[in-house]
Amino acid sequence: MSDCFYSVLDSQSTQVFYIDGENKYSYAQLWNLISRARVDFKEKGIKINQRVPILCNDPLHFIVGLLSIISLGACAVLIETSKKPKEIIEILEQIDSKIILTDQYMGSDLSSYDVTITEFSLKNLTEEKDSRISCEMNSEGCIIYTSGSTSKPKGVIRSNRILFEHSKMLQRTYNLSSNDTFLCLVQPQHAFGLENVLGAIYSGATLVVQKNFSHTEVINFIENGKCSVVVGVPFQYELLTKVNKKVPVNKLRYFLSAGAPLKKDVNAAIYSLFGIPVTQIYGSSELGATAINIDISKSFEYDAVGKPLPEVQIKIIDSENRVLENNQIGEIVLRSPYCTIGYVGVSEVSKTDAYIEDGWFYSGDLGYINDKGVLFITGRKKNVINIAGKKVSPEEVERVIKGIEKILDVKVEGEKNSLSGETITAKVVVENGADISEQLVLNRCKELLSDYKIPRHIVFTDKLEYTSTGKLKR
Repeated sequence: MSDCFYSVLDSQSTQVFYIDGENKYSYAQLWNLISRARVDFKEKGIKINQRVPILCNDPLHFIVGLLSIISLGACAVLIETSKKPKEIIEILEQIDSKIILTDQYMGSDLSSYDVTITEFSLKNLTEEKDSRISCEMNSEGCIIYTSGSTSKPKGVIRSNRILFEHSKMLQRTYNLSSNDTFLCLVQPQHAFGLENVLGAIYSGATLVVQKNFSHTEVINFIENGKCSVVVGVPFQYELLTKVNKKVPVNKLRYFLSAGAPLKKDVNAAIYSLFGIPVTQIYGSSELGATAINIDISKSFEYDAVGKPLPEVQIKIIDSENRVLENNQIGEIVLRSPYCTIGYVGVSEVSKTDAYIEDGWFYSGDLGYINDKGVLFITGRKKNVINIAGKKVSPEEVERVIKGIEKILDVKVEGEKNSLSGETITAKVVVENGADISEQLVLNRCKELLSDYKIPRHIVFTDKLEYTSTGKLKR
């Protein structure tokens, strides 16, 4: 960790860092846990510059594990808890790792693989404490896996400097302080959850991470003045609109949303119920937050994602890479000082996906900038399905289904859904006379894919359409 994070631990030592039900942990206790976990991790063989996969169900275990790995000068590889064993092994192979750090028993799931499962518990840490070490700012801090348009996910590398500078930027943007309490509805392994967790810690704020989403619990927190910032994704805010009463906001300053566009009518309903609109954020795993609709005024536009953050440049281009004028729809291209230092898991990033070229990030998203310089998202160019803010590569699901004997061809696509944004449909072509059922296909997907990647509908068809160049028509 940087010296600035250490200064937060010192200056806010008595401040509550984390609340888990009736249990409260101060910043002094956070450092105590980190310093003891570091001793344990070093004894387990974790070294400087090593890529260390971490998979934790409990948010506090994840946060302590993450900061302990980074402060040892190693790189934390974030694995979402929804990953199936085969998906986890694929990531371990990409980063050339034979270990996984976890707070849960995984022996039965990974017993058939050559993997050392390193379990750790905050209750069983050594009493010995490690001394403080400032990590190299330009070295790898963490790797976040994101689904692209290829069949395999790619790892986005974020340096320690980027993690620190981005946290500092969020603190300035939201004017965060030790008076703030974050209610995070997004798990910290997710890019959006991670940046807000680190932003809260940099600001000396208090964190509450909801382990299982409950809109009634969120309402309770807001009504009783228990939070000043709520971090969520669009479908969660849509569920909050089901409240049939106006809710006093007390301490609440921000509803933050990212991962997918928020419907205009949902944001208007939130404003009607709470008196505060949702602040939409546009960003990516590669860049973090890049634009924020933070201007709450009479001219507030509910479906906008805002103006670029300081030092971030945004332009709209056509298919010939020409910059378009205001109010013209094209691909959103960005340049940011918080850009990833590279990828892992892919030898070359396809230009049909989000990619970086000459310092510019080609997002694959479509949108326009109005005459006030405000960015709007209208759709996407890239071939990715968005399930409640989680990105799914159609090719990844197709690869799993094609692995079933006697299935000849598959096309996976997203269909609009009022709650989650999209659901997944798989169109399947089988051999003549083959006994392939919908349940057989679903069972295969459940075995190898995270739950949110499993198709909602299986449609059997005689053939799929292809372009003149032999590509599957999408």
